[in-house]
Amino acid sequence: MVSEIGKDSVRLTNTISGEEIDLPRDGVVLVSDRTPNDELYHSLTLTLSQRGRGFVRVIGDAEAPNIIAQAVFAGHLAAREFEEKKVEGTPFKVERMVFPQSDNFKT
Repeated sequence: MVSEIGKDSVRLTNTISGEEIDLPRDGVVLVSDRTPNDELYHSLTLTLSQRGRGFVRVIGDAEAPNIIAQAVFAGHLAAREFEEKKVEGTPFKVERMVFPQSDNFKT
């Protein structure tokens, strides 16, 4: 874990042992914000709407930064739904299970 950023070094702390080391550095890049970057999507959407044709779909980190597995799933889903009509809401039935109250189960 980065525990301190100094003028010319970074202190790293082992979260298990507590051992610390100082590493010399010229610069530090922190990757900590998970903000979507969808500027290209909005630019292309505007251009296509002005021309009156085509569409663009935003997926993956441009929609909502997440783990790589989610980006893979979003890409797979976009490929399966390519050129399909857009369905509003959930395209499948969601069933809710209701269990009767019982002395065996406490909520």
